[in-house]
Amino acid sequence: MGKSLNSSIIGGERVFLLIAMLVLTVFVSQTAFAATMQGDYLYAADVTDVRFLPASITAGDTVSMALDVQNKGTTVAISDVVASLELGSYFEPITTTDTISSIGPGATKTSVLKFRVKDDVQAGYYQVFLTLNYKRVDYPGTSIVDVNQTKTITVAVSSGQNNLGVEINPKVISPGSQIPLTFTISNPSSNTISNVLLTWEESNQVLLPLGSDNRKFADKISSGQSVDFNYMIVADPSSTTGVYPIDITLTYNDSTGAQKQTSQVGIIVGGGTTFQISSDTLTSGQVSFSIANVGSNNASAVVVQLKRQPGLTITGSDTVIIGNINKGDYSTANFTVQATTDQNASSQRGGFNRTGSSSQQPTGAQTLPDFNAEAMAQRIAQSGYVVDVYYTDTTGQRLTLEQPFQLGSARTTTSATGFSVNGRTQQDNSGTITIIVMAVIVVIGALFNKFKAKIKWKKFAKVVALGVIIPGAIILFVPSSYISMTLAGVFLIGTLAWLFLKEGKK
Repeated sequence: MGKSLNSSIIGGERVFLLIAMLVLTVFVSQTAFAATMQGDYLYAADVTDVRFLPASITAGDTVSMALDVQNKGTTVAISDVVASLELGSYFEPITTTDTISSIGPGATKTSVLKFRVKDDVQAGYYQVFLTLNYKRVDYPGTSIVDVNQTKTITVAVSSGQNNLGVEINPKVISPGSQIPLTFTISNPSSNTISNVLLTWEESNQVLLPLGSDNRKFADKISSGQSVDFNYMIVADPSSTTGVYPIDITLTYNDSTGAQKQTSQVGIIVGGGTTFQISSDTLTSGQVSFSIANVGSNNASAVVVQLKRQPGLTITGSDTVIIGNINKGDYSTANFTVQATTDQNASSQRGGFNRTGSSSQQPTGAQTLPDFNAEAMAQRIAQSGYVVDVYYTDTTGQRLTLEQPFQLGSARTTTSATGFSVNGRTQQDNSGTITIIVMAVIVVIGALFNKFKAKIKWKKFAKVVALGVIIPGAIILFVPSSYISMTLAGVFLIGTLAWLFLKEGKK
């Protein structure tokens, strides 16, 4: 019985110890959780990262400072988060306060503040003070309380040795042309710089200075001032269109000693071109425009438009799409037109829109000026009518050329179409020449037959007909070219020669 009593006592002790350990564990856990919650509630916000733009800050810079604000709380949200920046005497405020409406538990949001570094600030490390004000519920969760936190942030200001501005003008140059090129160097710092030496180089050897080397010198550039370095340059006539980098090196002295700055700017070789346009009035009721690219750049997507204008009736389309005209090439555009009387011209004015062009104006072309009837009438009285040429230059810009022309006396021609030789379209009247040449050959053959060969005229006529019909078929498939004219003449001569030789042997 004593043994049984001892076992009961020992079992009771074990149960007691187990219950005591369980209660202690729960108490400790609740205490730790409460301490954690109190910490979350006390200072829930934390700045986890600070970033500056620009990354390297110099005197005179405007700085954007990005702050990542995190809510460390696991259950409580914070709201009306106001980030305020207190600057010292080295910085000027721009935007020193920013508000975030709310940040959820465990979330992070970014606040951006701005300030400017004063011009006389030397290189070094400077402190600014960030204050975070926000609202949260109190620990029991019964009311809203305001929390105020302060953090110190260090701003590193470096030497302003690479703070000179570099600009070139013009930014586009045509191949083969000589132009003045200006490098503008500006000094935005608060200190005067002296002994400024500029050198530049274009590594592809497409751009070269004329009459001088690539070095220019200036005694000084005062604070906030700029100096122009002028060159005369030329672009290689055989250069391809594109953007070419110019490497610029600047050496100078400032308050901290000798400095060196390297920069790279781009210049475009290409651009627009120059057209020479002539017109020719044909008996077929057409006006033919010859458009020659006499500039140094290619022109693409060339479109010719004869705008509907007073005193001119256009039959059919008023727009001709040509395509590309390379430098040194030319093409033609034909329109069927008729000069109208004043009464007809008045009715034509009703067809004008406010841009002075028809509704078929090419898409993407620059908008033309508002139509002015009086100005148009004066222009027609002085130089006749106008035709527009739209094209895209080598930089991708859409340009417009307006060319005046007159309807002159009609010129006799057998063909208003063109033919192409080496990619160039040109007016051809070789059909008339072909007919004249073949007629001369027939007359010479007839005279030879009458006084020498004495062949029956019926047989002679058959051979001549054969010698004309077959070349005519050739001309039909190879219209109006010197090749067809030559083949026609050779075939006719060969046919007559064969006839005379055959009959002569008999």
